[in-house]
Amino acid sequence: MQKQRNLFIGTIAFVIVTTLFWYLIYFNNLNNSLNEMTDSYKRIENENRRFTEIEKKLPTIEKEWNQLKNELTAMLDKIPTSGAYDDISKMLYSLIQQNKLVILTYNESVVAINEKEIVVPDTKERLVIEKYPIDIELRGSFLDFGNFLDQLSYTNYHLTTSNMRISQNRGNDDQDISFISYIYTKRQAEDLSYSTAN
Repeated sequence: MQKQRNLFIGTIAFVIVTTLFWYLIYFNNLNNSLNEMTDSYKRIENENRRFTEIEKKLPTIEKEWNQLKNELTAMLDKIPTSGAYDDISKMLYSLIQQNKLVILTYNESVVAINEKEIVVPDTKERLVIEKYPIDIELRGSFLDFGNFLDQLSYTNYHLTTSNMRISQNRGNDDQDISFISYIYTKRQAEDLSYSTAN
């Protein structure tokens, strides 16, 4: 009987030790692997949800990009080459005169005050956009000046104005008008160290 009891206790101890060994080595590793897989699944699920949201926004972003690209192309089409600077200046001078405005001063700058290099999205062509100021002082009616500005916006060139000052002329009903008009031109960029492969 003692033998049977020892055999029974030994068998029970063996089963408990084997079960404990199985739990500590095999089941615990399986449980840790399951936890890692669950965390990985949640992370992938969150990334998938985020990518799905981005994918839904993509058509809107693409539409905005195409609209901006078309606006840039239209603006670049209105900017002539550097060689056309004199023609633009003459057109501006003539437009002022056509609107019955008396030119008091017309000071052109032969040096660009600003240069920006851009890359045309479709062609990857590199252009330098130059900005030339012209200081202008005029005398004339406010309506004639308004017509001039309106016609200026419909020219084939990209021209802007700033620093407008309008004051009443004491001698008559005309106003003294001064402003800066900017002529924009473009030219090919010189190849310094730019690479489209980057």
